[in-house]
Amino acid sequence: MSALPDDPDHFLHWAQSNCDASIQSRSFLPRNLYGNYVSSLLEQTIADGNQERFSWIQDEAPSVQSRDGHLAVQRKNGPEILARAVVLAIGNFPPADPRVPGLGSESTLYCPFAWAGNVLEDLPANGSILLIGGGLSSVDLIMALRSKSFKGAIRVLSRKGLLPLRYRPAEPWPPF
Repeated sequence: MSALPDDPDHFLHWAQSNCDASIQSRSFLPRNLYGNYVSSLLEQTIADGNQERFSWIQDEAPSVQSRDGHLAVQRKNGPEILARAVVLAIGNFPPADPRVPGLGSESTLYCPFAWAGNVLEDLPANGSILLIGGGLSSVDLIMALRSKSFKGAIRVLSRKGLLPLRYRPAEPWPPF
């Protein structure tokens, strides 16, 4: 899970020095910890003043056009940006509300977004919760519930009847 292809254990060493020295390569770590790791790398890049490699532009990009072997990204509030490659890293969209009368995003019984700030608030300690989807977000929520000493029933309903796949080390992606 290293962000650095030349140092495959970088995340592991970062987690050991920033969280818990007993973390091992097979340990399950919460997703927000990986987010903290990536954030720390970004902060370090900015702190190093490495402006040739990184600049943060907060703007809208209404279009991208191919021009003379490059991609021209049009900006809403500034000059266009020429690039050799463009990656749309827009994240995941929240799921649609279930088609159950009275069970929309305004309901206190349903939370449409697993990472909402209040998703684990006001749960009765011995209540029950249903997680729809059996992927890593469900595993993250189960771990968060355990850390809050939730003693109730946790049920996971996989939309496709599958369990999360085990982590296996992967080869680094080739450069773009």
